[in-house]
Amino acid sequence: MAKALFLTYNTVGDGSYPQETERNGHTALIVQHPRGQRWGATTNGREPVAQDGRQTLAEARDEAERQEMLSIGEMRESLVNDLYAGAFNPKAIGEVDFIVIYVGAGGSEGAIELAATLPKEKVRFLFCDCNLRGKLQSIAANGLESVPYLVCECGGRGSMAGVLEQFLETGNAGPVPVPA
Repeated sequence: MAKALFLTYNTVGDGSYPQETERNGHTALIVQHPRGQRWGATTNGREPVAQDGRQTLAEARDEAERQEMLSIGEMRESLVNDLYAGAFNPKAIGEVDFIVIYVGAGGSEGAIELAATLPKEKVRFLFCDCNLRGKLQSIAANGLESVPYLVCECGGRGSMAGVLEQFLETGNAGPVPVPA
């Protein structure tokens, strides 16, 4: 039966999935925010979602908002390094069939660089549309053009839960690979 690793710095769904979930002979290993925060990077208890569609530093209304965006990006980068890199040990990677990785807003793009160290045929991405162009450029720069991806909602919680449920039912995780 199939085994998959699901990586997100937010939560999968509402965060209630156990770290190891089995169904129909398929096993999902879930790495999500260690404290179950819906949003992995928060500032003063506020969800890090830009108002009015602002997604990049160039779109910040003022210096205070720019600094807040930078701070949130640094938190995401730290979470990605701590959560994702810790899951990328050779033994664990050798035992899974799929690795589903959420790449969100600024600061989480390092997940693409980490994924470049993995077997491409195993990797699946979920991207929110925050700086989607930059994520696609990073995919190309890291030689990952053949890795399939889904564009999902901001935070990726619902889509990650959907891909997880699909996997537990069928043993297949996410979209099929892009033809070479």
